[in-house]
Amino acid sequence: MNITYLLDFLPTYVAREIAALAEKDISLSIHLPPGSPDSDLWDKVLSEDGIKHPDILISRDLPLHWCRLPVLSLAKESLKGVFPLFLKMPFRFTHYAFKALLSGTFRYFLAGAAYARSVLSDKPDLLHAHFAKDAAHIAMWAGALLDIPFSVTTHAQDIFTPESNKRLATLLKNAQTVFTISHFNRVFLTKRFGDFPDNKLKVTHLGLEPKFLPPREQSSSDIPILMCVASGLVPKKGVEVLLQACRILHEKNISFKCIIAGTDQAGNRLEYFRNVVKEYELDGIVDFIGLLPSNKVLEAVSTSTLFVLPSVEAPNGDMDGIPVALMEAMGIGVSAISTRLTGIPELIEDGVNGLLTSPGDHEGLANAIEKLLTDPDLAEDLASRGREKVLKDFSVDRYTDDLIEAWTDILT
Repeated sequence: MNITYLLDFLPTYVAREIAALAEKDISLSIHLPPGSPDSDLWDKVLSEDGIKHPDILISRDLPLHWCRLPVLSLAKESLKGVFPLFLKMPFRFTHYAFKALLSGTFRYFLAGAAYARSVLSDKPDLLHAHFAKDAAHIAMWAGALLDIPFSVTTHAQDIFTPESNKRLATLLKNAQTVFTISHFNRVFLTKRFGDFPDNKLKVTHLGLEPKFLPPREQSSSDIPILMCVASGLVPKKGVEVLLQACRILHEKNISFKCIIAGTDQAGNRLEYFRNVVKEYELDGIVDFIGLLPSNKVLEAVSTSTLFVLPSVEAPNGDMDGIPVALMEAMGIGVSAISTRLTGIPELIEDGVNGLLTSPGDHEGLANAIEKLLTDPDLAEDLASRGREKVLKDFSVDRYTDDLIEAWTDILT
């Protein structure tokens, strides 16, 4: 089985997914845009984690920038990059070009045609994309032109706040299989886009490989440490709610330190939250440590007392799916507190393997934190059960088996 991934970028958990598939003798290649994060990321992940893998082709040739080019620049690029493919398959090309015009995805069609031309002599069996975004639309049209199937894994922002519902509907309709990371997402997609054909929409919880998680370590600090990982410091992470809860705990004279990892590209939100910390008189109690490599963040999580992620629905409708950071903390064995939102209750059962509060309820969050800080036996029991949950239901081995089974069904 030869699977090609078309990706907007390469998150660590997708890199590990691909490595796990390679260990199961799946032939893989990856196509990324030239301007995506440093190409050394892949080798860094593999070397640091000791993953053994066969040769995997990683090409930085996906013309993702075509999706944003001015019309004249796009016409110039496509003339030399796409016209040769038209000459090879004029009727097929024209047929799908017309369909792309009608669905408002013509830019993606041209980018897909450019990619299809580059692999025409050595076609993969199937194209796969993570996130229902630009790379997935390119995969859709490339698959159509190459006459091979494509599948997509949908996550959170890509379906909750898509750039275009019409384009998203076209993508979901044309995918041979749509994977989604939670049962909540399945219900959401069905309500918004109608029923899917049998076995087309599949829930596949993302998986972790425990051997790449650091061991649980005792903190060197006598003060309990709350840890939060909020990528991008985007509104859906609920950082403001966490700061409000910290103020309540501080006013109750409860001793703790809160560490928040993450920053936004411009640094504006980081600066805003640091000003909030001063306003709440939490200097020396709440510390924003900015952006760190994944392994450094996990090391910090491993020495924390509690992991807190108060996810909320952002004003624009964006929400978390089942946050990987939350899975990782539980997999390490740290007690976790989050909210009853989207697929999070599929990971955390309130009072069984963690605690859940209502989204946006800073008083409820403060009470949950206080409860675990004052009852370490309960915290350890929840942590132990949380780790069991992750190892059982969120393993990369189970997850990749689900992918292979679905792809096998498509190809046979």
